[in-house]
Amino acid sequence: MEWLIAANRNMYNHVRAFKELPYVDWKQTNNYSVGDKVYIYSAMPIQAIEFLVEVIKTDITVENVLDDKEYWSDIQEYENGRNNGKYVRFKLINYFEDDAITFSELHENGLEGNIQGARKLYSTDNSIKNWGNYIHKRLKNIDEKYIWKKNTQLDLDLEEKIASVNIDAEKNYHYNDKVNPKPIPIEGKGKKIYKRNKDIAINALGIAQFRCEIDDEHYTFLRRNTNIPYTEPHHLIPMAYQEEFNYSIDIEENIVSLCSNCHNEIHYGKDAEYLIVKLYNKRKNLLAKKKIVVSLEKLLSYYGL
Repeated sequence: MEWLIAANRNMYNHVRAFKELPYVDWKQTNNYSVGDKVYIYSAMPIQAIEFLVEVIKTDITVENVLDDKEYWSDIQEYENGRNNGKYVRFKLINYFEDDAITFSELHENGLEGNIQGARKLYSTDNSIKNWGNYIHKRLKNIDEKYIWKKNTQLDLDLEEKIASVNIDAEKNYHYNDKVNPKPIPIEGKGKKIYKRNKDIAINALGIAQFRCEIDDEHYTFLRRNTNIPYTEPHHLIPMAYQEEFNYSIDIEENIVSLCSNCHNEIHYGKDAEYLIVKLYNKRKNLLAKKKIVVSLEKLLSYYGL
């Protein structure tokens, strides 16, 4: 079940609490169940949904509550809470921060009245369906934005790491027969993000003889302090979609060597589809040997095509 509840920053600094504590114990005024999702709306002056949390424990007695007195500005309210009632334990899933869902947005999409007592996000009432669906749509957009931003940064970090390495031009670069298990993700804002392996990327570039795999005659400069042509590693199946596969896609068979122009064209160019199709036809059988199977239609959808 999903809920929408209100919070008051003037009484309790829940922003700092969720950032600094492993979980937050909240006064239990609703019939929560473990696994429920709760959207927390911050009242004036914020007037926006800032947090999504998950219920991990209910019916916590006062003697077992996490002591969070330092986060309370209204000490009397803190003391009142400790004198009676039970608590529910919230674990942070997402802090929307700059993407907070505003009160005006909710009203424009069917929310009626103020947000005071708890509201459920499911109902046969069309107005609740509308603003509940709007929250889900906005959440999906927020998730996609975060995942895209984080993966873009990891791709850039990989290129920088490779640029700092003295690559051995004489090494025998080749594929291997090993099927790599699905890697362990890095958790970020409740989302699964996967690291890139620098050595695997360099090996993939070496297999391509440090040439562009769209056209090996494409011009590229020499790497600093080496005589090796500069090309960039690109995961044909983007790492943002690792979760959809049972085995690692951070493998040589999924990493293509591209000149800077082709790499940027795949991400931003009008003819990106042509390049992706060409690379897909080159790599689909190699990927299948590593138990990575993806249709061309699915691959193009990863690029928004």
